[in-house]
Amino acid sequence: MNLKYKTFLILFLIHQCIISFAQKPEKVYGIAEINKPYEWYISQSKLWEIELKKDKKNPEAWLNFYRANRAAKQKAPNNEWQYNSDKILNELDLIVKDAEKSIPNTFDLYYIKSLNTLRNEDPFPYVLKAYQIDPERYEVYSFLAVHYTQEGNKSKLEEVCKKWHASQEYDAALLAWNYNLLKTVDDNAVLFTSGDNNTFPLWILQNALSIKKNVQVLNIPLLTSNSDYINKVFKELQLSPYNKTQKDFKGQLEYYQELTTYITSNLKDKPIYFAAGTDDKLFKNYESNIYLVGLAFKYSKTPIDNLAYLKRNFEGEYLMDHVRVRFENEKSYSMMNEMNFAYIAPLIKLYHHYKISEDNQRTAEIKIDLLKIARESGNEQIVASVLNALY
Repeated sequence: MNLKYKTFLILFLIHQCIISFAQKPEKVYGIAEINKPYEWYISQSKLWEIELKKDKKNPEAWLNFYRANRAAKQKAPNNEWQYNSDKILNELDLIVKDAEKSIPNTFDLYYIKSLNTLRNEDPFPYVLKAYQIDPERYEVYSFLAVHYTQEGNKSKLEEVCKKWHASQEYDAALLAWNYNLLKTVDDNAVLFTSGDNNTFPLWILQNALSIKKNVQVLNIPLLTSNSDYINKVFKELQLSPYNKTQKDFKGQLEYYQELTTYITSNLKDKPIYFAAGTDDKLFKNYESNIYLVGLAFKYSKTPIDNLAYLKRNFEGEYLMDHVRVRFENEKSYSMMNEMNFAYIAPLIKLYHHYKISEDNQRTAEIKIDLLKIARESGNEQIVASVLNALY
């Protein structure tokens, strides 16, 4: 074999490997779990469609094909999902109907159907069918947990959360972040949350590991999505019924503002917190009563020393290894880069405190954490400028 031919052969093989790698279909997660660019979902949709042409009875291919198309619609530049998700779900129903012909009575089909329910439809019947087929598949646990939370079925919620924790869907970094959030709040507190990643891991920690079970986690979108649930919660909190619905307001944000204002104004003998990540517009009507105490904001009608709270949390309560040591193969790696940014504001306050206290060791340690978090979240220059501006 001459040198020229060998060189050609090596280059050809390298080229084929690159093409093969680039065209490999990958598992598609919901965007709340792993968020990829719009173009990636378009590419994966095409690749999984090729897999379906090879084998139309492949449940994995159908699930990933549906998820890729759904995520592409959610990430589309026109933002149509935000304003008209039911229209998009009706379009995606064509995939669901094709899947029903090819993979009837399977976990994946019923799970796809649960994902494709309209706003006024209940996904639970499909979720339950999927769970009965394969109770070890974690994908439906969030639906089950929401259902049992709203139903008030604590034993079933605990059962699901234990399975959820055993499945290891949420990696250590995300659980540690939510552990720190739970440790931020006082016992018997009410903690308002707004997203999957600062709600579901909390439920797992409480119900599978018995951590801070006396904290009542209220996810605002879930609270407002079910009238029976909101009435049940208000009864538990000994609050008078709240009879308004979103139809009584200009938009969703105004409804959430009014509801949380009503709760904070009337709730007695329970500390109230808002998790980091909730929209700060929620408490714009009483900003002077809000104090940053770590990964949460504490509502207080009387002034509090939030620096004392910050020192207690960061020096005695928080697990910070997941911030200081990161592994790129973590499922939640990219998402944690964003979530860890919630540490920036409280750490800057502590940095300022130790700087003027001339505690050089703590100042240096905090600066290392700050710049690492800032760099990984793409905000290094901004944070560095803030630190320099302090002195």
